[in-house]
Amino acid sequence: MSKTEPPGLVAQGARGEQLVEQWVQQLGLSRAGEDDPVRVVLSDQGGAVEFDVGGQRARFRLQLCGREVQGRVKSRVQSKDPLLKAVGRKKRVCDATLGWGRDALVLAAAGNEVVGIERNVVVGRLMALAVAAAMDDAWFLRWVAPRFRVQVGDAATVLHERAFDVVYLDPMFGGEDTKGQVKKDLAALRALVGEGEAGAGELFAAACAAAAERVVVKRAKNAAPVAPGVSFDVPGKAHRFDVYDIVR
Repeated sequence: MSKTEPPGLVAQGARGEQLVEQWVQQLGLSRAGEDDPVRVVLSDQGGAVEFDVGGQRARFRLQLCGREVQGRVKSRVQSKDPLLKAVGRKKRVCDATLGWGRDALVLAAAGNEVVGIERNVVVGRLMALAVAAAMDDAWFLRWVAPRFRVQVGDAATVLHERAFDVVYLDPMFGGEDTKGQVKKDLAALRALVGEGEAGAGELFAAACAAAAERVVVKRAKNAAPVAPGVSFDVPGKAHRFDVYDIVR
């Protein structure tokens, strides 16, 4: 896993100032300088990530509701989405590599009870802010909030403490087609956490121990499986979902 420098913090407005003070004291982060390659902007609207891409400054603002998000999630829930084919519906699901929660939203909106675990404390706190901001949205309150919870911590530890029907992993191990431009949300995530997850073997083993029915791993279409023993896979346009059925 490539290492990244901690982001600098930028406050916008009174609420942003309050959040920055909290993050400085609780997380040991610092206010951003002009030359910081990655900055997290905090405001009353939540959080945004500013980072350098190809010598230019990019900005990604995390949102879990709104017309664009709602339309994307609805489309996936109402279609034969490969993620839902792999995971199922009305399951107890742990998204053990939460990131920005795009897949977790789909899983929750499809009727699954979802616990999303994020090991990177900055990403996890940004997700918590986004969830709080989305509580004013009627669609989010009805279709996502009752079945979605964010937890910051080490997924392997959490998985040892409780059981789920399905554990879902999207570990960013690499293998993606890098010829095209990386999407802004993924580029922002990599700017904060690096290129992959540490402790991959331990996490997969913990997932297999915690899952009552199956472990689902998202992979780039041409990437090797993260472990032998794939029961079957569900192909998508750019990715596939490797399914490991659990037999006790």
